[in-house]
Amino acid sequence: MKQPRIHTAWYIIADILVCVFTWLSFYYLRTIINEYPFTVPAGFYLGLLLYTLGWITLHFMSGAYNHLYHKTRFGELFRTLAVSSIGCL
Repeated sequence: MKQPRIHTAWYIIADILVCVFTWLSFYYLRTIINEYPFTVPAGFYLGLLLYTLGWITLHFMSGAYNHLYHKTRFGELFRTLAVSSIGCL
């Protein structure tokens, strides 16, 4: 039985949603740790946009969205670790 293929756009949408969730989560945690009220500053949305665009661009440049069904697990693990390391720097 042939397994249905997931379109590349769904992977990109999922990555965008994860970026938005992590940006919001880390900002909220930062307000809790520093013990000040949660407010949305002027640059919040610009930071969200740049953060999301930066991660999606890194994944595009690494080829994460190319040939989704012709990758090895080890290759994908190595690519993800490399992109994550570069993105965190």
